[in-house]
Amino acid sequence: MQTHNVPHNLQKRVQRWYDYVWSRGRLNGCDINSLGLLPDKLKTELAIHVNLETLKKDKRCGCYCRGLEISD
Repeated sequence: MQTHNVPHNLQKRVQRWYDYVWSRGRLNGCDINSLGLLPDKLKTELAIHVNLETLKKDKRCGCYCRGLEISD
């Protein structure tokens, strides 16, 4: 997350989620590094942040971005 300059508050939320899952023993043999363990909302926020610059530059899809809101 540091490589992609993910905001500190989002990093903390992801870390807290993994701590929660670990403390509840809900890993069930899953890879701790798997993004699949995150709830959809956190996955989406993380994906938007990591890919936002690419989305802003992508003119092929006819989309443009305002903040975190992606509009046609």
